Amino acid sequence: MKKLMLKLGILMIMVLSISMISCSDDSDDTFLGRFDGTQWEFFKNGESQDIFFEFNDNIKNPVTEWFDEIGSCYYKYNWAAKVEFEVLENSYDTFIVKCEYNDGYNTTVYNFTVIDGEIVVQVGVSDDGYRGSYAGVLLDPTTNIDDLSICY
Repeated sequence: MKKLMLKLGILMIMVLSISMISCSDDSDDTFLGRFDGTQWEFFKNGESQDIFFEFNDNIKNPVTEWFDEIGSCYYKYNWAAKVEFEVLENSYDTFIVKCEYNDGYNTTVYNFTVIDGEIVVQVGVSDDGYRGSYAGVLLDPTTNIDDLSICY
């Protein structure tokens, strides 16, 4: 009986050890995991576009975006609340997401890729017959995002 209890004890320790190893945090193996909580400013042709991003290691709420549309304040846009989106890839160096905006016309695919230490952004837009694309890079913000005036 003691041998059986000893074998069961060893078996339980092995099962627990394997469970702990398989449940270890591997979020740093994904783009969102690597850049969780980081804030970035979008630059196109060397100039700020007054668009800021923050990545979240949360596949249901991956990005918060701030953009200046009217010149005096910024819209804070939480993708999870405003956009239907589908994550197409979340690998170590690449995050690709397809967004369907609530207006029913605009579909945008964002491709964030780390190339030579920079996050390169390629954006493809389809808007009620219009198709276009643009690209730029994400750099450290020149403005403290917490100090932005938010439009209400």
